[in-house]
Amino acid sequence: MLRRVLIVGGDGKIATAVAHHLAAEGAEVIATTRRRERVSPTRPFLELPDLGPLRDLDPGDACLLSASVASPEAVRHDPEGVRRVNVEAITAAAEICRARRAHVLFLSTNQVFDGTVPRPPADRPTCPVSEYGRQKAEVEDRLRAMGQGVAILRLARALERGLPLFVEWKRRLLAGEPIEAFTERTIAPISYEFLAKVIGAILAVRGEGVWQVSGNQDLSYFEIAGMLAARLGADPALVRPTTAAEKGLLEPSPAHTTLDMGRLTTCLGFQAPFSRAVVEDVLEEL
Repeated sequence: MLRRVLIVGGDGKIATAVAHHLAAEGAEVIATTRRRERVSPTRPFLELPDLGPLRDLDPGDACLLSASVASPEAVRHDPEGVRRVNVEAITAAAEICRARRAHVLFLSTNQVFDGTVPRPPADRPTCPVSEYGRQKAEVEDRLRAMGQGVAILRLARALERGLPLFVEWKRRLLAGEPIEAFTERTIAPISYEFLAKVIGAILAVRGEGVWQVSGNQDLSYFEIAGMLAARLGADPALVRPTTAAEKGLLEPSPAHTTLDMGRLTTCLGFQAPFSRAVVEDVLEEL
């Protein structure tokens, strides 16, 4: 059983779900925070790229590297500043924790691939088309070069309850107003609860190398909007198709975000969750 786990980037939704799961399993969880008002003995202050406070922390059995700047706007406007956090600081944090014999798990992304094929295997060469994906792929390369004691988990989107976009869609549909949804932007969603269990299992067995997790199929936002309209009994014609290009958005729109989960299934028994079921659970609680 895990005795103590350090989470770098403890303010995020994934980190919060993992912390709750690990604590329920009996582990002591130390989760860093960038918010001064949240500092406590189990919530030490750490704001990357400053790693000074990390050198004074005991990572215990394992360290989860969950911190990153993922905002497309931030990455586009200050790629070098973001890189100091996403690449340089995360790599250095891994080195610090490994030097203390802690197992390191880095959270990566499906964006290390270009999205042209569904369910790419873990050993497929990375081919990112976004700056965020390139930064994550670079960290992966650096961590693999460290050898033993390091794991990488590539993940598709974890879908949160109460997503503002879905809330607004619901409001407009109930009012009989049309909504627009992207036809070419897709997600292969997983729940935060499922992801927390996957992360906990990898940490528990000190798994190394590359792991991947996603839903079983890609769903476009247009399909999801249609699912919501059907659930509400709204006129399906209120859901209007659009594209990111039509809205002037610059970020790439990969056709596929699914990942091959073969290793997780074979080694740890996790099956890819049904994407539609994940979405339905979120829509049900709007």
